[in-house]
Amino acid sequence: VQTCALPISSYRGVGGKPVGITRTHRHARTGPRDVAYMTDSSGGVTLDDHDAQLVAAARAVRDYAYAPYSRFAVGAAVRVAPQAAPLEGTLHRGVTGQTLPDTFVGCNVENASFDLTICAERNAVFQAVAAGARSIEAVAVVTDAPTPTMPCGACRQVLREFGPDMVVIGATLAGKVARYRLSELLPGSFGPEDLPGA
Repeated sequence: VQTCALPISSYRGVGGKPVGITRTHRHARTGPRDVAYMTDSSGGVTLDDHDAQLVAAARAVRDYAYAPYSRFAVGAAVRVAPQAAPLEGTLHRGVTGQTLPDTFVGCNVENASFDLTICAERNAVFQAVAAGARSIEAVAVVTDAPTPTMPCGACRQVLREFGPDMVVIGATLAGKVARYRLSELLPGSFGPEDLPGA
């Protein structure tokens, strides 16, 4: 578990003021977790620019979540690894051969048939894959829970397909932030290399 460092103007707290970290704590349910309590103090530091922008993107897309049943809105953003162009035959914004943007977003979309609900993290991954991305470096998840929310088991497995050791950032609307590696959240995981002939 790591705590990153750098104040960021695009991630803002109550009243639109820039926020930063003041302390960490141990989460009782999930064991050791570095949690950043973001405050208005100028001395606090937290995520680097890239990670902070990822959190800001997840926070923004959360507003579009469709969660009438759980009322638990989630926003997610994934940062893809640098790739010169989409795979042969794929389209991104109607143009082939263009450099991919590095961030794709998704929100949770619920359904009256509950099993058909899609999580924000998978929504973001599928957006990236549909654009031609095949490697993901980081994911950020934003909720209004009291403590940072990590991806569910199904989302962890989907994320693992595209980045077994990617950075996983959880953030709350109140400004608390936790940062893991996916390999910490999904140890001993199953992946493509485990299939016959891999």
